[in-house]
Amino acid sequence: MTTVQILSWASVGTNIVLYSTGISRCREFRDQQTTGNVSPFPFIATILNCVFWLAYGMLQDDALIWEVNIVGLTMQAIYLFCFLYYCEKRLAVLRVLAACVLVSGAILFYTRYVSLVRPHLAATWLGLLCNFLTIIMFASPLSSLPEVIRTKSCASMSAFLTVATLICAVAWTAYGYVVDDIFLIVPNGVGCVLGGFQCLLFCIYPPRTTRQRVIETTATQM
Repeated sequence: MTTVQILSWASVGTNIVLYSTGISRCREFRDQQTTGNVSPFPFIATILNCVFWLAYGMLQDDALIWEVNIVGLTMQAIYLFCFLYYCEKRLAVLRVLAACVLVSGAILFYTRYVSLVRPHLAATWLGLLCNFLTIIMFASPLSSLPEVIRTKSCASMSAFLTVATLICAVAWTAYGYVVDDIFLIVPNGVGCVLGGFQCLLFCIYPPRTTRQRVIETTATQM
């Protein structure tokens, strides 16, 4: 088995693990019957990321890229549906989602048109967009950063997602280096940095329950 094959399987495996992190979140939503202070941004960002990487993989005829993103898109759509079901601000999330669908559809339609005339240019544009969205996806858990700093707890973030993000970014960076694809190296390299920062946050502000925070606040006031 070649290095490319090993890294390709590792990349697929870590991606599936990353996408499966939403299962634990959905269980929390079901148990609590609410999404609480969890942001919908990571779900939406990951769906957009999967959509455009799927288009990029098809344009580049790279089965590894488009196959893994079909799986990711399906799983993330299920997670988003679960989020919407238990979300109290459902209408606001749906408005954002509708705007994303319209903008994404327009971009994909235009990219398809350009690919018929100048396929290399279309691949470059789409690759740059995928880079941007991948970085946004890796950074999306940091949308809870104000809450983390305010409560001095990473309870609003997922430890499993954080670790999976870091491992996935490392695997795809290595795969991009071997196949010499700068559009894989750059965003996943940034993802390594962002994933490491999120892991550091868990070390500085370990998750605490509401009861623990109340006890500490009471002790401080006394």
